[in-house]
Amino acid sequence: DKLMYSDAVDFLPLAATHEGLADLESLESVVALPIEEEDGVFGVLAFQFQSGPRQLSKASLDALKVIGTLVSDGVIRRRSEQEIRFLAYFDELTKLPNRTLFEDRLSQAVQLALRNEVFIGVIFVDLDGFKMINDVMGHTLGDQILKAVAQGIKGRLRKMDTVARFGGDEFVVMAGNIADHHDIHGIVEKIMELFQEPFVIDEHEFFVTASVGVALFPMDGENPEALIKSAGLAMQRAKANGKHQYALCTVDMKEEVKRNMKISNSLFRALAREELTLHYQPQVRMDTGEIVGFEALLRWDHPELGTVPPGVFIPIAEKNGLINSIGEWVLKTAARQNKAWQDAGYKPLPVFVNLSVVQLSDPRLVDRVRNVFQETGLSPEYLGLEITETIAITDVRYTLETFNRLKALGVSIVIDDFGTEYSSLSRLKALPIDGIKIDMHFVQALQQSKKDQAIAEVIINLAKNLGLGVLAEGVETEAQAEFLRLKLCDCAQGHYYFRPMSPEELESMVEANKLSWLVGEA
Repeated sequence: DKLMYSDAVDFLPLAATHEGLADLESLESVVALPIEEEDGVFGVLAFQFQSGPRQLSKASLDALKVIGTLVSDGVIRRRSEQEIRFLAYFDELTKLPNRTLFEDRLSQAVQLALRNEVFIGVIFVDLDGFKMINDVMGHTLGDQILKAVAQGIKGRLRKMDTVARFGGDEFVVMAGNIADHHDIHGIVEKIMELFQEPFVIDEHEFFVTASVGVALFPMDGENPEALIKSAGLAMQRAKANGKHQYALCTVDMKEEVKRNMKISNSLFRALAREELTLHYQPQVRMDTGEIVGFEALLRWDHPELGTVPPGVFIPIAEKNGLINSIGEWVLKTAARQNKAWQDAGYKPLPVFVNLSVVQLSDPRLVDRVRNVFQETGLSPEYLGLEITETIAITDVRYTLETFNRLKALGVSIVIDDFGTEYSSLSRLKALPIDGIKIDMHFVQALQQSKKDQAIAEVIINLAKNLGLGVLAEGVETEAQAEFLRLKLCDCAQGHYYFRPMSPEELESMVEANKLSWLVGEA
């Protein structure tokens, strides 16, 4: 059964291992029962006698066993309640408060700040690229870094402040009782100093950076939910601006988020409501003026917001998962329109469609393009794909494989916005492309900048030496067009020649000017 001692001399060695039981030398006898749980003994229930050893009856011993069991059950239950309470309000890994406790403390701080007329800062800290640390180095090391970051932030705060872990690699700080709202900069900069030096884990150094967003009560929210949301928005802006920096929440930032949410919700219905349309901008051969192709440009006429630029709604579509559906619609619509023109007797010319980074990453992209030809009957040689330089050089191995599969279908591929990435030249030769487009920012600065003239000339010569076609986009003046002609640029597009037009407008223009697909030719 349970181990018992009737003589204090025998019990003293065991008592010495338990705090509070080591000073029993004056005792003459002790009866002790171990207090147990599943993992073993965690305590001792001792009955101490000042007189000599006693012989306890069986009934007394049985009673003591019952008492021991009751005490054990009570202690275990108490421990479980404490553990449950801890898990309810604290993060198990870092021992920091969790979101529930943080919001409760922030709510109390808001009430206090209203009475004392002071500010509260909410600081959202998100580690940059932490997923890569977990993937490459393992979660054990990642957990050690998270604990180091937690202690580092905690050590840089005032006693009245609170730092919580919101899960993953996100930490949120409440800086209360701020008399002057400008003081928040000093608090944040002190946190940012933590990421200036490496974290030392097992004698190895690891550099970790963070993007930080800041919201202030009452300007950026009057309750915990609003303040945390505002700080999160500011953190996203800091990350978008290049990471390893902090940003303060602004009114414009919140208005932009509201507008983007409205746009995102409306996008889900835009296709069904036929609010999306394609306009077509002719591309012109510079030495003859002949129209040699078209670029299909996506337009969205929102019933409330009016015309929404692609630069606004395309990034939103990439985030909410609609870009593949929209992109497939664009491909089919452009191909169907081109086939209709050919069937109507127009000279067969290619139509070029832009692909986003999400579309290029879609493993079903090649199948989607193949299905376009099957559904519309358009020959692949009359569909071109424009892919920005940034996308093309992100993952050369994957891009090369995808380009080769697309080329096998018979489509042409053009690199858009060429000249915007410094590292592109070393990778350009590996890609099976047909041409490049000079970014419009170089073209539109030709009259003001000798440097842009030099860059445009270098791009034209590079394309010709590589056997690629070259097109200048955004041509708006005769001087720009003349410079490009003299430098032997193949083609151009821009308002100097034609603006983007709906199919009906394009056909009407041709008929009104008695043109074929040749500029200025009756």
